[in-house]
Amino acid sequence: RPLDNSGALLQLCNSPMRKRSLRVARAERDISQIDLAMRAGLSQRKIWAIENGYRGASRDEQDAIAAVLELSRAAIAWPKDVKGQATA
Repeated sequence: RPLDNSGALLQLCNSPMRKRSLRVARAERDISQIDLAMRAGLSQRKIWAIENGYRGASRDEQDAIAAVLELSRAAIAWPKDVKGQATA
């Protein structure tokens, strides 16, 4: 019988420990950028820039956003490369 890993892959994709983008995490909770920004103490423009990779988020900003989304900071896939900036 051939090895079938499709079930394991499906289980991994549906795992609650899977990292999700900020946009996906926000959408899963039906929270608008404006609502997230107000509740996290940030501007809507900053949330948009983070979601679109134009700006990174400080640890304090990540903590505030994660708290509003009721997730750990580690559960969100934060953008690593910011558009328009050179990467090392």
